[in-house]
Amino acid sequence: MLNFPEAWSARVIALLTVLSVAPWLDGIPELDTEVIEVGSGAASEANVIHLPIENFKPEVLINNSSYPIALQAYTDTEATIQLDKYQTKVTTLSDDQIIGASYSRIDSATRGHVTQINSVKYKKAIHAIAPTQNTNATPVVQLSTWSFDVYKSIVALKKEFDINEVPSEGRRLVLCSNHYNALLRDRDRFGTLLQNMNTGQVAPIIAGFEIYTYVGTPTYSSAGVKNAYGAVPQNGDVPASVAFWKENIVKKTGMTKQYFAKAQDDPENQTNKLNYRHYFIAVPAKNEAIGAIVGSAGDAVTGVTITNDKPMELAVEATEQIILNIQPASAENKSVTFVSSDTGKATVSAAGLVKGIAAGSATITVTTVDGSYTDTITVNVS
Repeated sequence: MLNFPEAWSARVIALLTVLSVAPWLDGIPELDTEVIEVGSGAASEANVIHLPIENFKPEVLINNSSYPIALQAYTDTEATIQLDKYQTKVTTLSDDQIIGASYSRIDSATRGHVTQINSVKYKKAIHAIAPTQNTNATPVVQLSTWSFDVYKSIVALKKEFDINEVPSEGRRLVLCSNHYNALLRDRDRFGTLLQNMNTGQVAPIIAGFEIYTYVGTPTYSSAGVKNAYGAVPQNGDVPASVAFWKENIVKKTGMTKQYFAKAQDDPENQTNKLNYRHYFIAVPAKNEAIGAIVGSAGDAVTGVTITNDKPMELAVEATEQIILNIQPASAENKSVTFVSSDTGKATVSAAGLVKGIAAGSATITVTTVDGSYTDTITVNVS
């Protein structure tokens, strides 16, 4: 017996609703508002909701002694939001594939539809949540400003959230793969914190943010502006991690429709045809309490070598530039520091320029910011 349409449609709706493929949205309740269908069956069909947005922030009176207390009007606005529409391409199924009402049989036939809809709708959701560009209320932190150190950038974003008085409870940070992997490489500080070694799951809190990771976060231009959804990354575009306050995010699942044509109605091909249309949206309620960290953490430094002739021979007042080879060549953060063991004999600038001061010897040590790798060179001053 064919189980179209009730069993299949109900099962797909359930999977689209409960599959935990975007845990960073867990705990955010569905909006308690009616979904209105517009233009049913037409090409312009849409699902819309009316969202009341409360903007009232009453002034708090401290040690008030004036009566009657001043009045403040309550104001609110109502936004009409059109849910995003997701449609799968039509697939064909044989009669054998659609006979039987077991969940395993239904899931086998519809898995591709459910997977693709969930993948696309959550990529669209994290894109919508990410700020368009840096503003006071929607900070976008540049990774390069913090020496490509992801942790320092997270702390910088925390500072911006603190300045904006975003409540500490419910702050979430969805790390892109690039930033998450950079933290994983930093075993001394984060390797064992980012991952539960027993379960292999991400479950930490860093700088007050609940940490998640997701492969579908948006990209930004080199100017720090979010690229349009679906845009192909260009040279200079960089990955982004997205932060938000949970209470500022709203989501709503709309209707799911199943379309099918039975094989008996297609004598030429004798195949059943199936596809789905699904509505969903997740957006910030207000353009605030959201943020991002943008930039590529690149490859980790694995070593550093001073390539000058050793030892370095200098006369008093003479100078020589230290030449470095940082491995690998693709390392993103090539920042280093220099230290002289005896500045009375030889000094070294922040850029690695060595200068002879007085007769004698000193050791110059270079240390990479990423990984703290070192190399040394002896300087003989005559």
